[in-house]
Amino acid sequence: MSSEDLKNSIALLYKKKGKDVLEQKDLELMITMDFRWFTPKEANTLIELALNSKLILKVKNGLKINFDWQNREIPLGFKPTSAIFDEDIHQSCFATIVDAIEQIDKIPRKDIVAEINQKQETLNVAIEIAALLVGAEHGLDITSFYDSVEKDLSDRFVQKSN
Repeated sequence: MSSEDLKNSIALLYKKKGKDVLEQKDLELMITMDFRWFTPKEANTLIELALNSKLILKVKNGLKINFDWQNREIPLGFKPTSAIFDEDIHQSCFATIVDAIEQIDKIPRKDIVAEINQKQETLNVAIEIAALLVGAEHGLDITSFYDSVEKDLSDRFVQKSN
């Protein structure tokens, strides 16, 4: 099971409704009643994972999908398993920031990563901080990434000090 399954799950939900913004309760109902994938509690967890992974964003009128769901190829008969809830499979905040920059500027991923690496080397900061700075330079609203960057840095610091 990979983070691609989370992305496929979210894309399928939005494809079913054909909208970019859905209310959380609509997502929960589709997950539990329409598709019968998970329990209501697991549906909430799935939505939280998607929010934490920045696949969907909270907006004033609901939850907005944050990637190209319309052109996403979802395997026929796709159904996520409970392995989707494994924390280790979801991409790092660094990868999420790179994805967001890629969405804004449509420049190759390798060029974005090279730019971030250059910024990290020049400023001697953590890779996540460099990614935020490059994102801001590309016009990305980086405020939504603060919590995940803080968590990643905190987790890394705790691991090193043990």
